[in-house]
Amino acid sequence: MPLQLHPLNPYLGVRVEGIDLRTSIAEPEAQALREALKRHRLLLLRQAGLSTEDQLRFTRIFGEVYASRAYKGEMGDQGYYFSNTRADGQLGTGELSYHHDHLFNPSPCRAAVLYAIEVPASGSATKFRDAVEMARRIPASRAEQIRQIRCLHLLDYASITEKGRVDLTEISPKALRSWQPLLWTDPESGWQALWLVPLTTIDFEGIERESGYQLIDELWATAEAMTDIEYVHPWHQDDLLIWDNRLLSHARLPFNDQEPRTLRRTTVR
Repeated sequence: MPLQLHPLNPYLGVRVEGIDLRTSIAEPEAQALREALKRHRLLLLRQAGLSTEDQLRFTRIFGEVYASRAYKGEMGDQGYYFSNTRADGQLGTGELSYHHDHLFNPSPCRAAVLYAIEVPASGSATKFRDAVEMARRIPASRAEQIRQIRCLHLLDYASITEKGRVDLTEISPKALRSWQPLLWTDPESGWQALWLVPLTTIDFEGIERESGYQLIDELWATAEAMTDIEYVHPWHQDDLLIWDNRLLSHARLPFNDQEPRTLRRTTVR
């Protein structure tokens, strides 16, 4: 039986039906899932009782599982939990503005997978923005300038200020950092994506730092008005999401952190 795809947004995302991820996935179905992610950039599947191994098996359909030595919880280096109830939970509370994961690494991850185990009764949501469509809408007067700019991204969430930027006086010298293009080109599809992440950007090449921050603020304000290229996902228990981390940015909306919230995360390198 072929997969059934139901659009979530005109620009991104489909809900997938017709597959059980708790069993081995045949190659024709695996290829159909890969093609769906390539075309739609975000897939939603609802799967009750998905085990850790089920999620890892699903993640491997799309590539090598990213192993991180930084996490020492139940899943070892194969994944972790965003949780405010688990002792090994990461980033359990608070809002996170739009970002792409791992821009502080030379090769940011291809895709991310989240599975909802606990969801606050009052609600919790993650929103996604199409970075490809953002790039297409760059004003012609800015496009050539943006192609020449690189941004230095740094991992140090502990030093984020109220303005949503890294405090340069507080960062750890050991914090991971890497230079990335502001306008990234996918080598496979040729699509361009605007990697616009004030949260982790600390310096610029191709533009003076303060002018760079002003440009980022200008682009951010323009992007915030592009609500038509956003998909807001209200989490329900047993939801599984996978998205292309390079072509979509994502953000965590505020939630009541007095209520349990646990999402299991795996990553495609």
